Amino acid sequence: MKIRCLLLNWMKCILTSVTKKYCWIWIAVDRVGKKFINCSFGSRGTETGKQLWEKLEKNRLKK
Repeated sequence: MKIRCLLLNWMKCILTSVTKKYCWIWIAVDRVGKKFINCSFGSRGTETGKQLWEKLEKNRLKK
């Protein structure tokens, strides 16, 4: 009986400590030339999109 309770308590700890963290990859591609331009990694929110946009602006200013 003690072993069964310990096993259940151990399983509860494992199940509650598992969390999923997702990372989205935003990719900018030249559709006409079919070339990779730049990318940004982060959440699905607008912050990551803005980071990619800033990278694209910097890339455009260099040319």
